[in-house]
Parts: sequence; structure tokens; C-alpha cells
Amino acid sequence: MEVDGTLQKNGGNVATCFCIPDGRVIHAVGGPVSAERLRDEALWAVTVYKQIREYAPDDLDLQMQLVEEAHLAALRATPDAYYRACRRHLVSARPNYHRVRQIYAGQSESSSSESRYGRQRYSVLLRARYEAAKSFEGDQAHQLFASQPLPPFLWARGQIFSDLSGQKLKLNRELVYDAAERVRRARDERKPIVLVLYHGSGHNKERYDSHTERLMNWTFARSQASEPLQGCEIVTLPSRQLAAFTQLTELPEYEIRTDILPCVSILGPDGQRIETLNGEIEPAYLARRLWPLVSECALEQSAQLVERGELLEALRALQRVADAPVFDALHDRITDRIAAVTFQLAEDSAAGGRTDDALRLFRRVQSGTRDADLRRQAGEQIALLEWAASEDAP
Repeated sequence: MEVDGTLQKNGGNVATCFCIPDGRVIHAVGGPVSAERLRDEALWAVTVYKQIREYAPDDLDLQMQLVEEAHLAALRATPDAYYRACRRHLVSARPNYHRVRQIYAGQSESSSSESRYGRQRYSVLLRARYEAAKSFEGDQAHQLFASQPLPPFLWARGQIFSDLSGQKLKLNRELVYDAAERVRRARDERKPIVLVLYHGSGHNKERYDSHTERLMNWTFARSQASEPLQGCEIVTLPSRQLAAFTQLTELPEYEIRTDILPCVSILGPDGQRIETLNGEIEPAYLARRLWPLVSECALEQSAQLVERGELLEALRALQRVADAPVFDALHDRITDRIAAVTFQLAEDSAAGGRTDDALRLFRRVQSGTRDADLRRQAGEQIALLEWAASEDAP
């Protein structure tokens, strides 16, 4: 990248692929490199692409041959020397671009009658070609694409990233992106976060393992725990994706014990860790840990909603925790806030000419609030509305 006339370097665990319009990779460079190096590799790829456009615009086999020869030239190897190396690794590993194309496509023209051994032999062919290319000193990208010229990007991306960057390619990022979106939503809505980290099972270790299945389907599903959990944002994630998750969400890095998973971390709306629970968790114990935080967050939510004029939604948020088993001081704060929001709703109803609704709400405040001043105001409003109603009566 050029900034103010100066080439700035790129960085990160990346692999940069240079592709032709149909999505086939002509060249790549792996890992963090200088801007000059990235520019030089891009110019090399453009030069080779111009050659195949000129000499083989519609012939894919010839395009593959030209790209192979270009990468071999970068390795200071001739095609004859490369093919001799191929024969040393496997007699059948001679250049056969049509067959390599069949491998890219995942099948051969005779796939219906092809034996399992025959299908394996094709991957052996590519391995032999790759080993032959690696016998020539030079950049690993040239070795890779000399052996596999013009592979489709989707077919080759995993090997490109792992071989050139030394990193395992994680193709499915849906879980970590979904987890990050849930954290963003919790921040916006001022909800607690329940972060579940697990080992995982299956090929990609993304499905719940048996212990996590029990946690989600038994502990979390029991009514004792499910009620406070309704006021939380539940985020589940394989533990190995924790680093990517904290980067995406700008959360602090969490230290966890990987020998005791799954673990349940209770976080505040801004991601601050309040408590981490490991091992077998009883629903009743989880509920006791969650209710105070859920209630505090409901008070925050209601304040935000009132500021936005969403009084009915604020009242609903408070009513969800009105009977929560929390200590008396917190319960009193919730009760007082419910009365205050109800009084505002009553005032809006009165201003809108909805006298019956206003009277009902003011009477609810008068009979339910602990605040003597608010009770007096509610009584005054009731008397005023009743007098106005009597004056309007025929």
C-alpha cells in the first residue's frame, strides 16, 4: 500500500492469492511480507497472466502448462528436470493437465466405474508432483503452483494458507461471528452475557460434546435456570476460538482452564467477567448467581428505554424481574422504578385523553408504591381526573 508516496508494509497471518477472472489461483504469497515484496509478487502474477491471455486465451490445458513453466523458471528448473524428479517420486506423476483438472473438480470422467484405489491414485499424483517441485530450492509458492498450476481458489485455499502461512485455515467462522454479534446486542440492550466455552466434537470440533449437551439441554433447560437465562444473552463457542472472539468483540482476554470444560462465564453487558463456573452446575445454583445481575441490568434497560420514550417497554423489562428472588434492597429499587414508570404512563394516558387508562394506572401507583410523595401525586391526579369526568357528565 502506498501512503504519502511511501510504501507501507502489510502484516498479519495472511495468504494473498492472485487469481484470474474465473477464480483460479495463478500465484500466492504467504505470511506478513514487505510492501515491496507484495508489489513484486503481484507484478510477477500480472506478467504471467498477460502471457496466458496472449498465447492461450481459450485453452485451459495450455494455460496450465504456461503457468507451470513460469513457476519452474522461478525455481531455476527446466520442465525436463522437473519431470525426471516426478518420475523419481512416482512414475505416473508426469504432466497430464487434463487429469489434474479432473482432480480439481473432485471427479474424473470415469468416476462412475472408478475404484477407490483409482480415486486415491489421483491425490497421490499431486503429492508426487509437489514433492518433485520441492526438490528445487526456491519460494514455496512457486513449488506449490508448479505442481498444481491454476487450481480453483475454493479447492486449494486450505493448502495455500497452511503451506504458505504455517496456519491452519478455519473455513467456518460463522460461530465466532455469531458470538460477536450476540455480544454487540447484549451491549446495546444492556443484558448480561452467559459465555459457554466447550471442547467440541465432530470433524471441526464445533458441535457440542456430551458434557456441553447436558449443560445446554438439562441445566439451562430446567425452569429454575431458564427463567433468569431469558434475561441474558447466551453465547456458546469452542474454546479454541476464544482469542478470535475477544479480538472481534474487544473484550479482555480471558484465562480459562481447558482441563475443565465446558465452563460458564457470567459477564456484565460490557463484557466484564463477574464469575466463572466449572464442572457440574446445578440449575438452582446458576439461578442464584444470575438473578441479581439480571435484575440490575433490567434497571439499566428500563432507564435507557425511558430516555427514548419507550415507557411500555421499560415497564415490561421491570415486570420480568419484579418477583426475582433477590435481596430486599434490590427488590425495593425495582418496585420503586415500576411505580415511577407506571406514573409516567398514566400521565401520558391522561394527556392523550385516555381517562380510564390513566385512572387505572394512577390507582395502581397509589396502592402499590412505597414513595409517599408519589402516592400523594397519584391521589391528586385521580381526584383531578374524577372531577373532570364528573364535569363532563350530562
